[in-house]
Amino acid sequence: MPQAASAALREASHAVSTQRKTSKLPAPPASRGRPRKYSDELLVDAALRVMGRDGYTALTIRSLAEELGVSHSALYTYVGAIEEIEDRAKRRLTDQLPRPQSSSPPELRKELLAFLQAARVLILLHPGVLISRLGSAASEIFRDISEQWFGALTPHAPDLKTVKLALTALMGTVLLIVEGERLLSAGIDRRGPRTSSRKASAKPLTSADVEPYLNDLIDLVLPGLATSKAHKPARRRSKQ
Repeated sequence: MPQAASAALREASHAVSTQRKTSKLPAPPASRGRPRKYSDELLVDAALRVMGRDGYTALTIRSLAEELGVSHSALYTYVGAIEEIEDRAKRRLTDQLPRPQSSSPPELRKELLAFLQAARVLILLHPGVLISRLGSAASEIFRDISEQWFGALTPHAPDLKTVKLALTALMGTVLLIVEGERLLSAGIDRRGPRTSSRKASAKPLTSADVEPYLNDLIDLVLPGLATSKAHKPARRRSKQ
């Protein structure tokens, strides 16, 4: 009986081993250092944390593995190239930018202002999103967004060239504002590093702080979107 039991046990073990090799069922729970299969969403979430905290150049297989708490060699099982994860992360960010929905000048103006404000926040938090490889998903999204805005704004401008110049000027202003915010947050101005008392008085810019500048520039480069000027202070009446 003991010999029969031993033979049966060996046979059962062999069957289990064969089943594990051929079965398509999920693998058993991973041990320490061996990650379970990560979804794209989980990988992108971790990549965004790394890029937001340490910068885009800091995203590597090793840094992503450290963020996930696994070994970098094990992560290669699920990540072919770090550029793919970076591209997906940028795509998620850029895909959140507002697109034009309206055709009437007042509503289109509000949407354009919302787009510029969203772009400002995005670039401030993730500056590397602007550096995308040609042909990548992120660069294609940028192109698609630009084309949508060109199409929406062209009916309210003399021609497409004017629209392209106007949108370039608006985005250039957004970049300048963001750069100014970075300098302020770093405690730097034209006079050099701030003292502790001066730095304490500096406050981050809000959307309300930025909006007047963007509104004035929209009036200048896209007068076809001009409203009743309700956002501007009333002019003085001429003396009689």
